[in-house]
Amino acid sequence: MADTTRPKVFQIGFNKCGTRALGHLFRQHGYRVAHWEEGTLALALARDIDRGRPPLKDWDLDVFLDIEVVNADYFFEGRKFYKILHETYPDAVFVMNHRDFDDWVASRTRHDNGKYEAWFLHHLGLDSRDALEVYWAHDWGTHMSDTHAYFEAHPTAKFVSFHIDRPDFNALGQACGHPIDPRHWTKIGASDP
Repeated sequence: MADTTRPKVFQIGFNKCGTRALGHLFRQHGYRVAHWEEGTLALALARDIDRGRPPLKDWDLDVFLDIEVVNADYFFEGRKFYKILHETYPDAVFVMNHRDFDDWVASRTRHDNGKYEAWFLHHLGLDSRDALEVYWAHDWGTHMSDTHAYFEAHPTAKFVSFHIDRPDFNALGQACGHPIDPRHWTKIGASDP
């Protein structure tokens, strides 16, 4: 059963930005973590939103990471539904994980031997990597600015901007209500950062 003394944590930044490392970090602090779960986490969120149900109430866990599914058949990015998640879980911690933009794009284009990039092109109706990178740059900037503006307008919310190459463990610990031991932060997936 999930620990009710700890707030839920939702990663609302981007995939390919240390989500597995965040999962490891939270597990080392006793949290129960869902990370991607082969896309079923994102599909559950999409279904709950579509049916007007409280999102992810059926998942008796503490931390939710990489809430997306991008494949040949389906395209859903759960990070974009942070407002619904905040309305449902006002005491949750919302982590805007990010990294240097060029490193992120390079990681995304390599992901799954290029299939991830191909699926984005397919679902967005784009015809080139250049067009996709323009889309990603716009999506990155818009999501970062909109998310920051939303949480600035909700000053009691627990929002943490977490750059994975320059992590602020003190801010994360304050939001979570207990210290976060940086010794548990480790790069995972170095072959595809």
